[in-house]
Amino acid sequence: MQDTLRVLYSDSLRVLLFKPAEQWWQSTEWLALVIALLAVIIGPWISSRIAKRQIATQLLIAQDEIKAAVLSGNRKEWIDKVQKELSQFQSKSLGLCAWFATKSFRPIDARKDIEELHLSLFMVALLLNPEEKNDHRELLASMQDVQTVVLQITRESADIDALGKVMKEKLTKITLLSRKILSYEWERVKTLK
Repeated sequence: MQDTLRVLYSDSLRVLLFKPAEQWWQSTEWLALVIALLAVIIGPWISSRIAKRQIATQLLIAQDEIKAAVLSGNRKEWIDKVQKELSQFQSKSLGLCAWFATKSFRPIDARKDIEELHLSLFMVALLLNPEEKNDHRELLASMQDVQTVVLQITRESADIDALGKVMKEKLTKITLLSRKILSYEWERVKTLK
């Protein structure tokens, strides 16, 4: 089969090359040879350009996916940290409030719990972005209000019942704002933003 093709090819080439000059341009065989030659040269060149573009596009897509995965993972960690600190803050606040309500506490005994309350507040303050949304600022303000109430309750002359009501309102507000902020952040994780 290959011998037959070589003979046909060599015969076609001989016919093309050894035809008289007046018939040389009129031959369709010559045109077919030129088109085949162009296809052999231009085809791979076009294919390589298309392949380079596809590789560049795939690289950009892969980089975007990696970036989204990293951001999503970091945001999940952030959400977990904020949840932990908020729950500790509220738990300590409620515990201190209940302890204060018994009227059998001494401020010196509550020192460790109050320090842990301050620590949770500071951690949340560091984790939240005050420029993100008004909710972040409101949450921090409510937490600071609770901290202030706790410090007021430790005084001897404090009206524990009135301050307990204020604390309960502030803790409810903290819960609502926390849910709002964390649900918004979970939506951002889901959409990979």
